[in-house]
Amino acid sequence: MARTSSASQITVSVGPDFRHLMRSLNTLPKTVQNEIRDKAQDISKILARDLIGNAHLAPTPTAALVAKSIRTPRDRLVRVDIGGPLQVGHAYKPRTGGRKARASAGSLMWGSEHGSRAGKDRRGRTYSNRFHAPHNPKGYWLIPGIAEMAPSAAKEWTHLVTTVLGREGLR
Repeated sequence: MARTSSASQITVSVGPDFRHLMRSLNTLPKTVQNEIRDKAQDISKILARDLIGNAHLAPTPTAALVAKSIRTPRDRLVRVDIGGPLQVGHAYKPRTGGRKARASAGSLMWGSEHGSRAGKDRRGRTYSNRFHAPHNPKGYWLIPGIAEMAPSAAKEWTHLVTTVLGREGLR
């Protein structure tokens, strides 16, 4: 049975009337929606580039590996997908035998973000220092990067949408 690991999705939302705004965007002509998608993907690429830079500066070496899985799908929103089934870890031989395997980006993502815990688990096993950095609940690269960059990305996206709606006479 194959293991699957899901990708985490980061979407920058802009306010409480978000659902109504998305419904309004659905009524726009397809050419206008495509323009919004193209420009929103440009903003997403800037956000992704900054997150990749943060990952390479993080004290956890797996953060740079997880950053290889960052994707910016074409959407009307600013969106960055991180993780998923992309095999990025170092090859290891499973305890049960069989072929060598590599860890997926989705399974390494939060460890690369928060680091390793110290001590023992509920069964009394000692935690390993797998991520080479102490546990940090505030995060090392992803959460601080989003907190720093999301406001400017949301502002750019809001400006984009208001400009397009104003040009279409729907403001």
